[in-house]
Amino acid sequence: MPPASERGRRRRGLARVALTLLLAGATACGGGPGITPIRTPFNRGVYHHSRGELDAAIAEYRDALDEDPDDVRARFNLASAYDERGQALRNSGKADAARAEFAAAEREYRRVLERDPDNVRAAVNLAALEHERGERDAARRRLQAAIDAHDDLALPRTALALRLLEAGELDAARGQLEAALRREPMDLGANVLLGQILARQERHDEARQAYRTALRREPNDPGALLGLARVEAATGRAGEAATLVDQALLVDRRNLDAHLLAAEMHEQAGALEDAVFHYWQARALDQGKPPRADYREHLRVLYARLLDGVTRIR
Repeated sequence: MPPASERGRRRRGLARVALTLLLAGATACGGGPGITPIRTPFNRGVYHHSRGELDAAIAEYRDALDEDPDDVRARFNLASAYDERGQALRNSGKADAARAEFAAAEREYRRVLERDPDNVRAAVNLAALEHERGERDAARRRLQAAIDAHDDLALPRTALALRLLEAGELDAARGQLEAALRREPMDLGANVLLGQILARQERHDEARQAYRTALRREPNDPGALLGLARVEAATGRAGEAATLVDQALLVDRRNLDAHLLAAEMHEQAGALEDAVFHYWQARALDQGKPPRADYREHLRVLYARLLDGVTRIR
């Protein structure tokens, strides 16, 4: 998802807020054919960031801050890049290195807030870091302060709802999201998260409505597509669910959640070869420690069933 998006990186659970700044001039035409060079360190940083090249992005954001230490956009993006690099390291089992990146991200978010106390995205991301470090009361206080200061925005309420959801406080989380959506009815993140909560509470019709609202805002959002697919599967609408999963994979062939859901659905439907394919795809993508599924066991069972089927035919 490109950094110009206001949607944020919600496909990773809304733990962080994406870059919100435009990549100016990245594809503007100059005096002749071709692409205009990305001339400023900030824009080069956004370009690298949008491609997932975090080391290069960080170097460019640092150059931008050398030129202008008061550039809040560059400092927020630098913090976000450190934050993402920390998440990647943590997911690969490198806890010590991840903590160093998170500390760097926190330092930069705090600097953003020193210069721009009303920067709600920096406040939300800093609260996420505090929460993950175990300072949950501090995180909630920070989010409540952001809500009080920005009562018209869905974002801080959505962030608080995520923390309440993680704590198992589903009704309180739903209340925050309903309040957020009274302010911004088409907010993507609030609708997706509300869909998750309603689905967990088996309020399937309401969950379906929340996901469909999200998809009206962004028709190809993987989180909304897969959330709605799970609702459709749970209510016996396997064909609709399969179509939604296929759409998610058309948007992002490397979406781990989509491959896992596709494998599960194909296995339940008896399409064992398709299930095997998706488990292999998921296994290749899953860099988590521990991994998201016991791929060896799933594949062992599926291959045994396939072999049994071949034996029966003979």
